[in-house]
Amino acid sequence: MNPNRHEWLVQVLNQNGFSMADLAGQTGLQLSVIEEAAKSDTAKSEVWNIILDTVNDYPSIRTPGADILDDLNNDIQKYGENALCIVYYGVNQNLLGFCEYQCMDDLQMHGAQVDVEYLSALRMSLAEALELFTKQNYTLQVVQS
Repeated sequence: MNPNRHEWLVQVLNQNGFSMADLAGQTGLQLSVIEEAAKSDTAKSEVWNIILDTVNDYPSIRTPGADILDDLNNDIQKYGENALCIVYYGVNQNLLGFCEYQCMDDLQMHGAQVDVEYLSALRMSLAEALELFTKQNYTLQVVQS
C-alpha cells in the first residue's frame, strides 16, 4: 500500500468537496478500481491518467464581486423575488464558495464565470440567492479587512 498516494488523493478530493465515490461517478471508473489505484503501486497508467485528468479539471472556486448583488436586484425587479434560480457552489481548499447563479427566466449566468461542470447546485428564489450572496460578500469583506 502506498499511503502517500492514498493520502494525496483523499486530500485533493476533500479539498474540493468530493469523495472517492464522487470521483468514480465523474470518471466512470468503478469505486474499487479507484481505491485499488490509490493503495497500490501496480495500478495501470491508464487508470491514473483518467483520475488525474479529472482531478486537474476541478474548477478553482472563485467568489463573485459585489456586482452580483446588482445583477440579483435587477433580476428581482424584472422577474420578482420568488422567481427561481440555480446557485452554483463548490469547495476549494476546504472553503465553501458560492460562485454563480443562473436565473431560470432568462437562463443568463451571473457571477465569477467559472466552469460549473463539477460544481454543486441549489435551486432557490432570487430573494434567497440575494440573501446568500449578500452574506457571502459581507463575510469576505470582513475577512479581508
